[in-house]
Amino acid sequence: MLSKNTDRQQNKHVDDSEVFKKNTLSSARKRKQMGKIMTWIGIAAAIAVMAFCVYAYFFDK
Repeated sequence: MLSKNTDRQQNKHVDDSEVFKKNTLSSARKRKQMGKIMTWIGIAAAIAVMAFCVYAYFFDK
């Protein structure tokens, strides 16, 4: 007798729509994560440029 877990694994049929849905959700998650990373990189770059401008204005005499 098979346990329920192995029985489900054997009877699980994945059709093309399930594969497409899984890939779409996965790419959406990756895109969202990459958006967050790019936002923080942009913020860090803006702070660096502002710090350089302040340094150049006040201390470059």
